Amino acid sequence: MTDTTNAAIDLDRKKSNIVKVFASTGIERKDTIYKAGAYRNFDTTNRFNLYRQLSLTSPHVFIPLQKLALTLVKGIRFEGKSSLVKNFEKWSERINFEEKTQTLARLLCRDGTYVGLYNNVKNPDKMGFEPLLMSQTTIVPRGVTKGSADVTFILTPPINRFYVNEKGNLNDLEAGSYRPEQVMYGSFCANDYTFRDILGRETY
Repeated sequence: MTDTTNAAIDLDRKKSNIVKVFASTGIERKDTIYKAGAYRNFDTTNRFNLYRQLSLTSPHVFIPLQKLALTLVKGIRFEGKSSLVKNFEKWSERINFEEKTQTLARLLCRDGTYVGLYNNVKNPDKMGFEPLLMSQTTIVPRGVTKGSADVTFILTPPINRFYVNEKGNLNDLEAGSYRPEQVMYGSFCANDYTFRDILGRETY
């Protein structure tokens, strides 16, 4: 009786660790570990929060990301007529262009997606861009109602809106809505995968 009971328990444990693959729903994963070393309570519901948390847990992750960002933009320069080059260099220094591109490279490699909001677009001398918080940013095509949690279809291009805080009023802030021409958008291996956004919708 004891052997039979133990065998049944072991079988149940094995079943709980199986990664299931279905043609209709894709891969399912059961997270059972929420700690790494001294760190606890990782956010497994929001991939961008998780990526940020994981990047801070080990110097073997954090330092390579910093080095990669520095390497990708090292020696970046604008080529053209000397007058235009000088104008670019002045503008680059004015908006701290090098640091912005380092941030872009680091976040794109860490998160796989980068969305930056253009600012001062009517003033070329001060025009720049700042990253949006990806853990609260959603990207939707035309025909999708803001805040809709319909998960019966995959969101596919062309992009119609970028939302911040679409999930609800975060700290009583109104959700921001931006058109594609208002943002700088980058995606790493964009055509390789789908992922669920913060409203649970599959996005491609």
